[in-house]
Amino acid sequence: MNIFRRSIFLYVFLNMIFSPLMALAEETPKVETDKYTSSVVCGKCHEHIYNRWKDSIHAHAMDDPIFNTAYNLAYRKTSGAAKNICLPCHAPTVRFTGDFDEKLPITKEGVSCDFCHTVKAVDLKASDPYIKEIGLVKRGPFKDGKDLKGKHEIAFSELHKTAEFCAGCHEYKSQNGVSIIGTYGEWKEGPYPAKGKQCQDCHMPAIMGQIVAGSDAGPKRTINEHNLLGGHSLMQLKKAIDVKVININVGEARTEVMVDISNMGSGHRVPTGTPTRRLILNVELSGAEGRVFREKIAYEKILADMDGRELKDESEVMLGGPMQILKDNRLKPGETRREVFTFYATGAKLKNVTAWVDYVYSPFILDRTTMQLEMARDSMAVR
Repeated sequence: MNIFRRSIFLYVFLNMIFSPLMALAEETPKVETDKYTSSVVCGKCHEHIYNRWKDSIHAHAMDDPIFNTAYNLAYRKTSGAAKNICLPCHAPTVRFTGDFDEKLPITKEGVSCDFCHTVKAVDLKASDPYIKEIGLVKRGPFKDGKDLKGKHEIAFSELHKTAEFCAGCHEYKSQNGVSIIGTYGEWKEGPYPAKGKQCQDCHMPAIMGQIVAGSDAGPKRTINEHNLLGGHSLMQLKKAIDVKVININVGEARTEVMVDISNMGSGHRVPTGTPTRRLILNVELSGAEGRVFREKIAYEKILADMDGRELKDESEVMLGGPMQILKDNRLKPGETRREVFTFYATGAKLKNVTAWVDYVYSPFILDRTTMQLEMARDSMAVR
């Protein structure tokens, strides 16, 4: 009995000593030195940033249903060759790992923490514009960063504060040099580079938070938002466009309505990204007895193959074959465009004009699904 009691005591004693050590060892993040570190590991210390990133479109770049449908169609059309076109941006770690068959867990993380924070330089003329340095050095925009108790080192990177950092994926041309996705080029041609306003200022704005959680955190400070709101965010879309009814001229045979539509909140053209997105400016003139007159204008970029056949599906567009631009009347950054609508209706019984803007996007998600979001609205009574 005494031997049994001594054994129990020894077991409890050793468990009290080693259990906390074992738990500590399990909780201590392991930063890889010769391959990419999982974003889950990053989140052990960078909890605030990780929790924002994991809900972002970057984190879901590989499981987004719109991308998956287009990618699967493109993959079949090209007997698998589409993976070399799509994955370097949707799963950019493949640029280093070569895991185009998606066997590694890191590939499924999409645009992961470690990919961005191991980029050392960008060469936009190179086939792979991202110059990477995998290891314990993590690069970011803070000059006063401190190494995390030997977990990894920190290096200040001015590059991470510039639009050029984003350009490696947000600029894509066809085989004959036609711009398919030109978000970076649209920004560069606009007024904001001269003002020092970068992509990050809108899509990763400064917020209060903690870079490191727990005892290493210190007080809250200014950090960059990591949920990367863009065209998938209603809040971001509503910031982009403004619409105003300027004048209503009722004539003897017709009524003219003057409307201003402005891209005042976006650093690139609206809409941008894949050319399957459109803006629709709708104007509605209401009269007596419920009569309604409607007109509309579409702002869009239309691509076609070299035979003039319009390319409507993202799976076709993103393959990047030779193509041409049939139309591009999208709103440039900072641009206000005045449109005049003519209605063959007149008289004292006309009541009101309403103008509004819809953002229309019709991707395939197994079947074609139309997402339509109203972005701005204004109205004026007829006098």
